[in-house]
Amino acid sequence: MPNNADKKSAAKALATILLTLRGTPFVYEGQELGCTNVAWSSINNYNDIQSQAQYEFALNEGFTKAQALDAVHQFSRDNARTPMQWDNTKNAGFTTGTAWLPVNENYPDINADAEDKDADSVLNWYRKLSKLRAENEVLTAGSYEMLLPNSEEIFAFARTLGNKKFITAVNFTDKTVTLPPEILRGMKTLASTEKNPDTAKLKPFEGKILSSVH
Repeated sequence: MPNNADKKSAAKALATILLTLRGTPFVYEGQELGCTNVAWSSINNYNDIQSQAQYEFALNEGFTKAQALDAVHQFSRDNARTPMQWDNTKNAGFTTGTAWLPVNENYPDINADAEDKDADSVLNWYRKLSKLRAENEVLTAGSYEMLLPNSEEIFAFARTLGNKKFITAVNFTDKTVTLPPEILRGMKTLASTEKNPDTAKLKPFEGKILSSVH
């Protein structure tokens, strides 16, 4: 799993896949900001009945409270149910009252207002990808071909329509990897989650879109 410094990169890499895959992309609130799981210190903060039952079951099986809570941190459905993080004001700008769940404590840094002003944010990467998808029929009507099916480092696929081809390649490791020459032949980098991408390589958690050269 990526560490804190890499979570932004990982969120953008996942967005790269979502917005270039075949099919209709669905974005759940906060996903476009790179919102993260919560890690509340008490089970009382969770109102997901499944999480509460999981916690009690773990205790009954002999796990410590810390171990039981750690599992809740990872798998609770409440991770995707916290209030939307609009800005850095109280309650993340979601309400002046009391929401059904506490806001994620990282809302002063991860919020729509801050990311709207940051050209390198997860939000603006989603916007760039959405525009790219809307303007290129190959991403909505093109065929899909899995590339590098045996790779444990790179997830790559091609979208093709007529003589136009896009290739999405994502590195899900914390090490720089090299793209095979056969993938790069006749292709150029169209977009990347990195500011200064190397066409032949993928940096840790980098997502890249290549397009055919005509």
